Amino acid sequence: MSEATTNGIKYAIYAGLGIAGLFFVDIASYALGFWYGSRCVINADNCHQSVSRQIYTAGDVVVIFFSIVMGGFTLTQLTPSFKKISQGRQAGARIFSVIDREPTIKNPPNGIKIENLQGKIRFENVTFFYPKDPSRKVFDNLTLEFNINKTGLVGESGCGKSTTLQLIMRFYDPDQGRVTLDGHDLKTLDLVWLRKQIGYVGQEPVLFATSIK
Repeated sequence: MSEATTNGIKYAIYAGLGIAGLFFVDIASYALGFWYGSRCVINADNCHQSVSRQIYTAGDVVVIFFSIVMGGFTLTQLTPSFKKISQGRQAGARIFSVIDREPTIKNPPNGIKIENLQGKIRFENVTFFYPKDPSRKVFDNLTLEFNINKTGLVGESGCGKSTTLQLIMRFYDPDQGRVTLDGHDLKTLDLVWLRKQIGYVGQEPVLFATSIK
């Protein structure tokens, strides 16, 4: 509670100083503008030669002053635009980092396409960690065999159902061991062909604002 109170007091002080400074600059600019403008109206010799040699009228002073004020106010409205530009650059950097990223899972040259697909999946001594959490072992020396067309995986949340399918579709590769389909290591199969053989709807599907074709 004391820390929140201290932060609140600091915020109030900074906010007060900021508002005070804003009003000071605003009122001081009015005072300076009208003071200098009145000198130019009274006597043109009081104006700097680089400004003008003619005698100013009160109307000229008011027009010039408020033109400067309105121009400065308009420039302050550019701040949100600069923020959007900065956000766009940050988003663009993330997008290009994804585009330029070299994938670790690539389609093998001359990948195998199984003609008479049976759907027999075998996990052989598979050990797997997710790249974002290498300290947590998802599969530890797992050996499993089933027919993907006739088998349903059930279990509580976090038991590895989605991970199993992601390994079969080669979204990830096991850290140790291998996964085979009809006796062929998945790494030797044509990746595009493999993924076309599997229909997959994730637990957290991404919905788009347009139709899916």
